[in-house]
Amino acid sequence: AQGATLEGLRVLDLTRNLAGPFCTMILGDLGADVVKVEQPGRGDDTRHWIPPDWGGEGPTFLAANRNKRSVAVDLDDPEGVGVVERLARRADVLVETFRPGSLDKRGLGYERLSADNPRLVYCTISAYGARGPMAGAPGWDADSLRYDRSRRTSWRIGFDRVVGYLLPLLFIAAIFPILSLVYYVSSKAVPTLSW
Repeated sequence: AQGATLEGLRVLDLTRNLAGPFCTMILGDLGADVVKVEQPGRGDDTRHWIPPDWGGEGPTFLAANRNKRSVAVDLDDPEGVGVVERLARRADVLVETFRPGSLDKRGLGYERLSADNPRLVYCTISAYGARGPMAGAPGWDADSLRYDRSRRTSWRIGFDRVVGYLLPLLFIAAIFPILSLVYYVSSKAVPTLSW
């Protein structure tokens, strides 16, 4: 919207499920131009979290992906990688929720993309973080809340209550550093954010 707080900020959204899409949704709500990259033929998993549905779309998807434009891109195809590289050259912020190292293998990691755009703020949100015994494990937002890192076990007692209180912290925790770095960015390269 014209005159919005983040008007003119370009966000490349390579997120799925909930924490990442909520983070980029808030940036979009504040006026950023958010372009969401989705898997061709399927889209974000939350499109299929039904019932209920709204016009064939899952309400979770609709709620967490408002104020965004969407493009279908195959990240396993060199042509698709080229599309994301071009979008990243014009972006101010990239937010992704892939397993650590997944985008690096495709040539879409911070080192590669920041070489063409040193002002790019690159935020990674993953279930278990970039380091540690679970770093490469697949998982989504809620998995990280139920995993006890000290015992390397999962817990389930009170899980729904805890998720209700803590899940918003995952995306809110990403927004403040993103906005701080966007404000701070100069011609120097910006470090990647990873939790």
